[in-house]
Formats: sequence, C-alpha cells, structure tokens
Amino acid sequence: MAGAHVTRSLIVIPALAAAFATVHAQQTAERPPQQTPAPAPTAQFAAGVDIVEVDVSVTDKDGKPITDLTARDFEVREDGQPQTIQAIYLASLDRAILKAMAAAPPAPAAATSEIPERRELRQRVFVFVLDMTHLSAAGFTRSRDAIAGFIKDGMTPADVVGIVANGKMLDNRIDADKDARLKALAEVKSPSQSRLVDMRAFPRILDDVEAAKIVKGDERTLDVATERACREQPGECRGGGGDEMVRQQLEGKAARLAAETQRDTSLTLTMLEGLANGLGKLPGPKQVAVFSEGFYTDDTASWLKTVNTIATRNGVHFSTFDARGLNKDPRAQNFLDAAPYSSSGDLTAVTLDTNADVLTSLALDTGGDRVFNYNNFREPLDKLARETSTYYVIGYRPTKAFDGSYRKLDVKVVRPGQELTVRARRGYVAAHAAEPMPVAAAAAPGTAAPPPAPATAPPGAPDAAPTLPVTPTSAGLVVAAGRSGIGAPATDEPGSRGRPDSVDLVTTLAKSRATTGTTKLDEANRLALDGWQLYAKGKVEEARDRLANAALQAPDIAWIQYALGQAEFTLQHFQPAIAAFENVRRGLPDYEPAYFDLADSYLQVGQPAEALAVLRDAERRWPNDSETHNAAGCVLVGRGALDDAASAFERAIAAAPADGLAYFNLARTYHLIYIHFLRSTSANATAASMLADRNRQRAIDAYRKYLTMGGAFDKEANEALAALGWRAR
Repeated sequence: MAGAHVTRSLIVIPALAAAFATVHAQQTAERPPQQTPAPAPTAQFAAGVDIVEVDVSVTDKDGKPITDLTARDFEVREDGQPQTIQAIYLASLDRAILKAMAAAPPAPAAATSEIPERRELRQRVFVFVLDMTHLSAAGFTRSRDAIAGFIKDGMTPADVVGIVANGKMLDNRIDADKDARLKALAEVKSPSQSRLVDMRAFPRILDDVEAAKIVKGDERTLDVATERACREQPGECRGGGGDEMVRQQLEGKAARLAAETQRDTSLTLTMLEGLANGLGKLPGPKQVAVFSEGFYTDDTASWLKTVNTIATRNGVHFSTFDARGLNKDPRAQNFLDAAPYSSSGDLTAVTLDTNADVLTSLALDTGGDRVFNYNNFREPLDKLARETSTYYVIGYRPTKAFDGSYRKLDVKVVRPGQELTVRARRGYVAAHAAEPMPVAAAAAPGTAAPPPAPATAPPGAPDAAPTLPVTPTSAGLVVAAGRSGIGAPATDEPGSRGRPDSVDLVTTLAKSRATTGTTKLDEANRLALDGWQLYAKGKVEEARDRLANAALQAPDIAWIQYALGQAEFTLQHFQPAIAAFENVRRGLPDYEPAYFDLADSYLQVGQPAEALAVLRDAERRWPNDSETHNAAGCVLVGRGALDDAASAFERAIAAAPADGLAYFNLARTYHLIYIHFLRSTSANATAASMLADRNRQRAIDAYRKYLTMGGAFDKEANEALAALGWRAR
C-alpha cells in the first residue's frame, strides 16, 4: 500500500544516503576526464513488459572467468519452469578481455541474439561491513586486516569503496580514495568482549541457541547446562538446596543474554536492510562483503527474508565472511586465556552451527559468496574481485506475469565437458521496481488534492450533462482510514508513528488478561507493567527493553506480547512487531485489534499479500464489523485490485449502512476505475466517456450519498464531484 509505508531510507546509518548521493560526483572530481565512470551497463530490453535481469558469474576450476558463452549455453528455470532468454550481454573491466572484445566482430543487435553483446564495465561498488556486535577480538582483527590489504593493492581504478562499522558508513563516503578509507578503517576500535566474557562466566552458557532454549522452557537444555555448571564448579551445587540456585542463575542469565541477542540481531538486520535499500540508488550490481561470526535469527526469519528480497531487487549481492576462521566450536573457544571446556553432555555440536545459517542465507539468496574455514581472507576477497570483474547479464520474460510472489531461480551452464562454477541469485519477488501505485493510501481531512472548484449544489440535485476533465488524473485520490489505522498518513519522523489507541488497548487487555501464580509470571507481569508505564510517558526505547525481557520470561502471556508489538511498531522495528503480533493472534485469536496491528506492520515492510491474508481472516471472524472490510479494501486499492476493493467496500456498507466512510472509499474506488479505464483505452474521448460512464456514475452516486451523511471528507468529496464533471441543474 503505497502511502501506508513509513519512509525509512536508512535507520541505523543515517548519513549513508549522503554517501550514495555523492559517490558519482566524487568519482568525477577525483579521476581524469577520460576515466570518469559511466553508469554500469544495463540491458536495453523492451519497455512495457515484465523482464527479469540476472547477473551471472561463470568461472572455471581455477577461478578464471568464462567469456565465450552464448544464450544456448545457459539454462534458466523459474519455480522449476524453463524460461526463454530474451537478451544477454557480457560486462568486463579486465584489460585482456576488453582487448579481445575490441578485436572480436560486433555482436548482432537483435535483443534475442544468442551471441552476447560485450560491454565495458566502468565502475564497481564494494561495501565492507564489520558486524561489530557479532565479532570477537580475533575475528575483528583478521577481518580488518583483510579489508585493509584489499584496499591497498586489490582495488582497481574502476572501484569505489565504502566501509561500515558500528552501524555507520565511515566518513559518510563511498569513493576511490584509498588513503582516506585506510585511515578511517585504522581508527575503528576493537569490539567490546564483555558479552562473550559474560557468556563464559559461571554458570556458563554455550551460545545464543542454548540461551534461547532455556528461556523458552526447554528443561533438557537447562538440565544439561546445570549438570555442566556443577561439574565445572562442584562447590556451587552442594548444600541443602542442591543445584536449585544454579538453575535459577542459569534462567536469569539466559533471559538477559536472549534479550541482548534480540537487540543485537535487530541492529544488524536493520543496518543490512538500510544498505540494501540505500545502495539501490547506485546503478549496476553492488558487492557487500559482510564480516561476521553469525548470529541467531530463529525468531527473525521473516525479517531476514525481507532483507534478501530488497537486496535482490536492488542488485545488491551479500558475500559473507565467517570471521571465526577455522575454529567454530563454542566449546573450544578460548576467551581471555581461559581454558576451553568440552563436555560429552553438551547439546551444541560442531556440525550444528545455527548462528551461521544467516551467513549462508544472505550469500546464497542474493547471489554472493559464502566464505568460511579461512583464517586469512585475502584469497577469497581476490576471488570475489575476479568474479565481479567479468559477468553475464541475462534477461528473460517470465512465462508467468508479475504478481508480487516470490519465485525461485536456478541458473545453470549446460556446456558439457567443463567443470564450471555458476553464481547467481536464487530468487526474486515478481513485482515492478518503483511501480507507481494507483493511489496514496493515506487519509486525513484536508489531504491535498487537485484544485478544481468544488461543486456547490446540494447533494440531492439531479445530474446535468457531464463535462469531462481534459486530463483525468488519480493524483490526490486517497482512501480513508478508519479506526484500524490501515491507510493512515505515513511519516518520515523516526519513532513518531504509533498504532491508534495503543495505550488504551494495551491497558484494557492487561487488566483482563494478566496472569499470576508463579514467581516467574509475577516478575514478567511486573516488568511489563513498568515497561508500559514508560511507553505511556513517551520513553519508548526504555519501554521496549523491559517489555522484551518480560516477553522472554513469559512468552505465552498475550498482553505482554501485544504491548511489545506496540513498542516495536512505534520504534519502526516492524519485523519484531510482526513477530509479537503474530504471537498474540495465535494465543488470543478472538482479539480483533491485533489483526489490524499485524496487517499494518506487514504493510510497513512491503508485504501487502500477508497483510491482506490477515485482514481476510478478520473479515471471516467479524463479518458484521465494517472496519474489517474497509481495511481490506484499503489494502486492495494500494495493490491496484480495484474491482476487489469495490467489493470490500460494498461489504462494509452492507455491514453498516450508516457508515459514511465506506461510501467515501467506494466512491474513490469507482473514481479510480473510471480514470484507469480512460488511460488504458485507445478510443477517442467521446467513445471513452461513453464506455467509462457507468463507473463514473457509480462514483458520483457514492460521493453524493456520502455527502448526505456528512463527515471529515466533505471537501474532498465535493472536489471529486467537480473533477468528475458533475453539475447541478
């Protein structure tokens, strides 16, 4: 839904946009005129059709690029179905390959030619990310040294580089200034090891996975951790209480570590999402090398999927470098010269490296490289540079039209007799980039609209002959938000957008659903109530921390999850908000406000299909509540499904015939259908007006009905009637 999305170009990297905006100007100023980088080549595919472009790197067993492939050598499958390649070209900045290109005969110009057109690659973009919240001291050192070495002698004149550390783009610049990048990198301090030390301190917790299992009530994991602690320090488990004190210490420590894990994961994913969004402003493929030791994402899988989706849409390839090197067993790691512990009873195994799953997903899903089991990253960095110096761009028109769904991609080279490595992204979302929505889904009284003079005749007056606008336009035609808030005005101010009536809703729910009976539940309720009082006072970040801790201690208490969702939403942490509201819907399926909150959260991250599914469920559960239908209609308008939207608003009117809002939105929808019809027809204006008049008349009737009821949108309705050419006799 276009206007319902909060604008978040970058959250953790507020100055990154300036770096994106100035990169081309910096390059122009810093290089000789003959080397000024041009925009990366883009395929000149036919306009007006759905075309998918895929960057494909093909190398031999020695890592050298293969440059003589044709369209027949590639096999492209989308969701398992073979696709026909419409166009292909080879881009390279390698001098030897460029020389061979110059000597080769020109490729045919036809878009469907099998022989790839060859183009000079004049600019590459590299961004190096130091994931400081997930790096040990040793991992940071090997990562920093590898980046510095590459910048010193691995960069080419065509490369521009940026470095992200502690959630910031160093110097706010992406450029070719090696000395400046090296100076900024040298000033980055080693990350704090306090969390690693805390995890290792008695009673020891192996990793984030073990902490999460303890918090979620996994008794076997808690038993194993308690047994390990008593074996390591037997004196702590002797006495009248036995090991009970150690168990309580482990539970408290696990809750604290799990809250910190959630915080750190949110910071990293927000930073990566900001990069994926911001780098989309630059042309061509962008390479992002993420140096990290992995992190726990079991509770944020949908957020990670969103990051990958944005990256693939914007041509951003994440290559991940596992900074742990060769030793990845948490039982054998040596922090501060303390002897490592290993136990046959430990549940964490070397082969179950859960925290590394995020590194695999980021790399494979975006067409990057997954680097692990290296203590020295220079070799894989050089390999990445070679692969990105020469690559194919394949364009095809999918057999199935774009519909907003996620589709799996499989690209292969079918040339026999050669051992080749093919790297390409594994999927994409079939939606048009920067596709204009038909309506801004916001609605406040006085919303700006085209300025024709409003009709002044009373609503009951009969029609006069219509006078059609010379250029029909949908600009300013907005649907109106009801109590659900679906379709409320967007905001660019961080933290300023909260869900409607959140304080009253949570307070009422807390009073009716608060649970007591155990020390753990009482403590969770106390923490959550303290947090909600902070929220009501406007201290949202402090509130969120306490609510998150309470939710970890008592994950099944619906009101705590609901309060946490409200805080996350207000802070624009939409993926955690989705997780919290989904928990409420599962645990309290009869609580209607959670459905609206969940749907709005999905809209904020660009997932209207999921939002609509939630609202469809609400329509089934509460068919006599007009707001469920109104909210669904608003989402459908944002998706351009105007006929379905009209049906939803008709259902809203049937549920509440005195609901003026539903009549206003129905009028808006028919107004949009009328305009879209006029734009799409090839007939002359007279014929178009005759064919479209039915929807035009429906819009007029609904506007006039709304005006008989009165409401906050009288001005907009009158202006729309004037734009539709309605006149009183």
